[in-house]
Amino acid sequence: MIVVEETVKPFLFRLALSIVFLITPCYAGEADGLSLFINGEYGKAYPRLLNLGAQGNMAAQYSLGLMHHRGLGVAEDLQLAAKWYRKAVNRGHHGALDNLKEIYLSQGADGEDFIVYDDEARTWYVARAVAGDDKAQHCLGELYYLGKGVPQDSGVAFSWFKKSAAQGNMMAQFRMGQMFDNGKGVEQNDGKAMDWFEKSAAQGYAPAQHQMGLCYSMGKNVEKNLFQAFTWFQMAARQGYARSRHRLGVMWEYGEGTEADSVEAARWYLLAARQGDAEAQYSYGLLCELGKGVRKNPAEAAVWYERAAENGVSKACYYLGVMYELGKGVPPDNEKALKWYKKAADQNVGKAQYNIGALYSHGKGVKRDYVEAYKWFSLSAVSGLGQAVEMRNQIEKHMTPVQIAEARRLAADWVNRSRAEETRIVPAL
Repeated sequence: MIVVEETVKPFLFRLALSIVFLITPCYAGEADGLSLFINGEYGKAYPRLLNLGAQGNMAAQYSLGLMHHRGLGVAEDLQLAAKWYRKAVNRGHHGALDNLKEIYLSQGADGEDFIVYDDEARTWYVARAVAGDDKAQHCLGELYYLGKGVPQDSGVAFSWFKKSAAQGNMMAQFRMGQMFDNGKGVEQNDGKAMDWFEKSAAQGYAPAQHQMGLCYSMGKNVEKNLFQAFTWFQMAARQGYARSRHRLGVMWEYGEGTEADSVEAARWYLLAARQGDAEAQYSYGLLCELGKGVRKNPAEAAVWYERAAENGVSKACYYLGVMYELGKGVPPDNEKALKWYKKAADQNVGKAQYNIGALYSHGKGVKRDYVEAYKWFSLSAVSGLGQAVEMRNQIEKHMTPVQIAEARRLAADWVNRSRAEETRIVPAL
């Protein structure tokens, strides 16, 4: 995240010096737009700068790029900022070129690279990459790696990443590690993958540091070493990398590579959860429900479960359903409980399937329906929940042979559809 307070004044001072000579030839209203910008009256300056920028004035184009880049008087929008910077670059503005590089290769809140994929950007990347710019080479590699605006081609991507990585570009080095790791665009090679990951991580690239943590935590390509894993995750977490913050929370909670400390676990889970990491949202919600490392707070737990559930975490869907069924931290609501159970059940969570069967068998939140109950108990039994078989056998006594046959057909159809959609199998909780 860009810190406006520390960067805007120097930018504006340099901008003021660079545009003084450009104001004189403009009409008074147009020059006024640049003056308003320099004085910090961004709202008034913006429409005037748009008019001036459309006429090709590079100072106005640079100013518009800066406004969208830094969120000055308008919403921060890196795509629009890049658009205006490119126009200024095409007219020879060197400051715009520096800022354009910053945008093309900036990192988001979780450390992922921001790459512009439109046609103008691609043309810019090609020109700069051929000229030997390592950052442009990396960006061009990304286009081919992801198939954005060009046909996906791992081989071409690898060639550009290799050129960029050879010049020390840490993001390209990380991609080289990934490609050697999965054999994409190059023959798979664990040793070379680890070498590139380590080179990138040593330069401070958070995703590479996270990858090193994963390798040491699983013993992949290296001897398993939880202390080393903790160290790498900590490096990335301190840079704000959300996935490492979550993993660090896990290690603090279970004492992996460090002494167990629920308070520290909760702190790191919360930091990652606030950044939108779905697993961390679930983990923090669970600590809130249990009162582990934080004050016990079912209502707070429900909030975080819901955020995680909305992001597709099956366990969060299940536990949110339980909270609505029991009225724990939220008002009791069997209809909402059924809604969240079904979302978990769709991911093959056995306990959620069992609870849906129970709701239908007792008519809680829904009309009593033994056929539906039998179906869900059957699915839960397939997931490995023993008591589901017992419950299915009990309700079978209240069903006709036709109803039993229909329930079995519905269960088989559900399984076949689930397999066809290649739904991830989640073990029973």
